[in-house]
Amino acid sequence: MKTISTQMLTAKVSGMVDFYGSVSVMREDSNPTTINHLQADSPEGMEMGHVDLRENSDLRRKLSVECNISKDTDIPPVLIIHGTKDRTVNTIGSTDLYLKLKECGKEASYILIKGADHGGGEFTSPAVLKELDAFIKHVLA
Repeated sequence: MKTISTQMLTAKVSGMVDFYGSVSVMREDSNPTTINHLQADSPEGMEMGHVDLRENSDLRRKLSVECNISKDTDIPPVLIIHGTKDRTVNTIGSTDLYLKLKECGKEASYILIKGADHGGGEFTSPAVLKELDAFIKHVLA
């Protein structure tokens, strides 16, 4: 006979890990490999309704994570991991997000991997995996 647990499951987010994410479009070079960056036919322009974001700072702010965080924002701990040589997503977006999180008193950690591009083996190195494991254990404790 099987026993089924009646313990309630929850979808509460305990922590977030951001691997080299495109988190902001506030800077002109946020996505350096996108020739049409911020234009209506760019990925970010299409996401906002085929709008030229160069002419719409309000929509740029709505799409940029750091512009939507305040001291009152309920957000779990965040771990940001980005390579210093990322040619797809500029590292400055992750830096801006980290600084905004800290400014608002949020729990955040930031790992810059020297010489790493957008993805690659450096992100699964023993040192990075150790940090990731510690973060996950911390947020699930």
